[in-house]
Amino acid sequence: MNGSSVEIYADRHDLELLFKLLNSIGEFKFVQSLSDLNQNPRIYENAENLSQYQVDYENPNPKSLFLCLSKSASVNSRELSMKDGSNGIKFKTDEVFNPSAISILLGGEAASDTIVQTVISSAYYSEAARKKLLIIRKLIDKVSTKVNSFRVMPSSYKKLLKGQRLTQGIDYNRDYDLKLS
Repeated sequence: MNGSSVEIYADRHDLELLFKLLNSIGEFKFVQSLSDLNQNPRIYENAENLSQYQVDYENPNPKSLFLCLSKSASVNSRELSMKDGSNGIKFKTDEVFNPSAISILLGGEAASDTIVQTVISSAYYSEAARKKLLIIRKLIDKVSTKVNSFRVMPSSYKKLLKGQRLTQGIDYNRDYDLKLS
């Protein structure tokens, strides 16, 4: 199946808007894709609760992947045994075992002048996932500005106009940063 993604640039103010948009289109739960050692995956009932996982100055690289599922959907995870001698386990929750889910990799403000991309994607394992991503894409299109093939949320667009860095990752070569043509 084909997948798709929406790559957006959003600072912390824009992410608040994004979370409100997500909450406005339905009742969802957000599931941590990879659990902490010997813990069940964290599940949040509200998108605003994800703000603690966005990229920030102390954690400038996107690492927090969440699945967005309808509130009534069951969460299916697989157990991963650690091979590092810890005898621990982690739980992996992904679209393969949750076909109606979409994934959200949170970006944010990695430095005072750097915004790292947020990616919302779907592998399209189900029609429900395809429709959910399409609705989210349309909402983002209404509140953001298209720059090249990316969407830039309002506060981040103002920062782009002022010359701040919008990048896919803090360690990416600056030649690949988003720039106005």
